[in-house]
Amino acid sequence: MLDGFAGTGALGLEALSRGAGSCVFVERDHGALTALKANIARLGATGADVRAQAAEGFAGGPFDIVFLDPPYRSGLGVKVLPRLALEPGCWASIETAFDEDVEVPGFAVDAVRRHGKAKLTLLHKL
Repeated sequence: MLDGFAGTGALGLEALSRGAGSCVFVERDHGALTALKANIARLGATGADVRAQAAEGFAGGPFDIVFLDPPYRSGLGVKVLPRLALEPGCWASIETAFDEDVEVPGFAVDAVRRHGKAKLTLLHKL
């Protein structure tokens, strides 16, 4: 699985604790990377691979589950998802501001959940 724009790694670490075989965490903010690495070490998480985000995007995969939580109103989730190496039928979640539209070619929207100022869009690869 991929936890993109991982921040402190909460989503990916939760997935690992619930049985995900491995998780690639991608983050570019130095402070968040430091916190992420500390959280992984503190929890003794196995199967974790931490990468700094490269200018050209994310690398790795193929992934079968993707969590993307980019900065709100950046449009990065919609830009990054189609560029990833994905397994057929991959599931993806993109968190955005509550009023942002999420349409990704080659993906179908399965559910949309709004929580305060945030919106989660759940998709699967066609």
